[in-house]
Amino acid sequence: MNHERAVREITEIRERMARSQDFRGFAPLAVAATGLLAFGGGAVQRSLLPSPAQDLGRYLALWTLVAALGFTAAAWGIWSRSRRNHSQLGRQKTIHAVEQVLPSLVVGGLLTLFVYRGAPEAGWMLPGLWSLVFGLGAFAARPLLSPASVWVGVYYVAAGTLCLSRGQGLQPLAAWQMELCFGGGQLLGAAILYRTVERADGPE
Repeated sequence: MNHERAVREITEIRERMARSQDFRGFAPLAVAATGLLAFGGGAVQRSLLPSPAQDLGRYLALWTLVAALGFTAAAWGIWSRSRRNHSQLGRQKTIHAVEQVLPSLVVGGLLTLFVYRGAPEAGWMLPGLWSLVFGLGAFAARPLLSPASVWVGVYYVAAGTLCLSRGQGLQPLAAWQMELCFGGGQLLGAAILYRTVERADGPE
């Protein structure tokens, strides 16, 4: 019994340490790549979807693909950095970071499904809603990151609010909305990560 209790206590200590220390699994280059993907998706939208509000299905297909590529890039960045850190504490920090962000991604996916299936006329709101939900995810993950990461959440909320207030103008679902929210937001996140993690750590 004493042995089992000691193991539980050690596990709890490791989990508390994982939560209290900054998570350094996000690679600035991979995060920047996701921002550039948003600008690339905007260019494709302008070329293939001149009236996205009239073709919500294709619009969602395009940005779902962009999101999948972005998640792949982010996962690659986390995986490549975790290979250099084989400690159990590092793995626990990665799990905690994913747990903080995952609910916002699930909610964003469900929100998209419900709008598309039940209220497509409200589709113009999706970029702003996605940005707000992603901003909540950024705030949720902030305790695991550097204090400066709060500005990423602030940016996403501000950009989402702007899209909701201006996005139903002459061209709903215009490409600039996703570029503003996710292109700008991810590049800002990459810059903060580089400044607070990469430069602080120095060359490995």
